This record gives sequence, C-alpha cells and structure tokens, in this order.
Amino acid sequence: MLLVFKENGLDHSRFGWTIPKKVGSSVIRNRLKRWLRDYFRSKTFNKSIDLNVVIRANEKNFFKTIEHNDFISALDRASDKVF
Repeated sequence: MLLVFKENGLDHSRFGWTIPKKVGSSVIRNRLKRWLRDYFRSKTFNKSIDLNVVIRANEKNFFKTIEHNDFISALDRASDKVF
C-alpha cells in the first residue's frame, strides 16, 4: 500500500484510491474500496489534503485473505505519518 498526498487550498480533504486488476477479482477490489470509503468517512483530519491510496499486488491472493481489522490497522499506521 502506498499513500500519495499533497496539501490543497480547499477547506476540506479529498480522497481517492487506485486498485489495479492485478490485486484480485472485482469482488476483492470492491471490498477494498468499500473498506477505504468507510475508513475515510469515519475519520476527521486536521489538514486539507488530496490523498490517493495506491494498492499494489505484492503476492498472489494476498488481499483475498486479508482481514478487515488488519487492513484498517495498516491504514491507521500509514495515516498517522501523514496527519
């Protein structure tokens, strides 16, 4: 997972994600997008930034077996460095 961010001049933050087909089937990609959407809805951030989460396929079927809590804890660790 890679986080790319840049401060914007707006009064709110914008979030996006890039999940290529190599990550897995459409079911897996949609699950990851749903988890990302829920994560960013539930958080409040101090800075106004544009953030893109890039999911990379590092080993076959990795995201097929990942648990929701593990994914969220990885996002927490990464977002703590950004915010």
